[in-house]
Amino acid sequence: MKNEKNVTENVPSGVGYCDLLSIDEGDEFTTDKLLAIREDGLTFKFCLENSWSQKDFVLEFDRLYKTSLIMKVSPIERMIDEATGKLNNDFKEFMKFVWNHVFLTLPPLKHSAT
Repeated sequence: MKNEKNVTENVPSGVGYCDLLSIDEGDEFTTDKLLAIREDGLTFKFCLENSWSQKDFVLEFDRLYKTSLIMKVSPIERMIDEATGKLNNDFKEFMKFVWNHVFLTLPPLKHSAT
């Protein structure tokens, strides 16, 4: 990935799978990031699933980034988006957004002793 910025000054580093670096515009989202785990145990998969489950969050993403992940579009527009790969690209952009603005920026989790 080109022009990566290290944004981990206050974020725990990754555990083996990949570096916790931001994904810049034009960079690809690689599958190794799906397995990323921070030292505090927070996984990217958990962040992605929880972000996706927040429909208002996804709707705002759609509005701000002009995507149509869950926005209502006509059936023909949806078929065109699927055929051209736009829907897949929109989801990759959503994953980048969650990586850069949720996974990397959440403060370290506090684990309580039981």
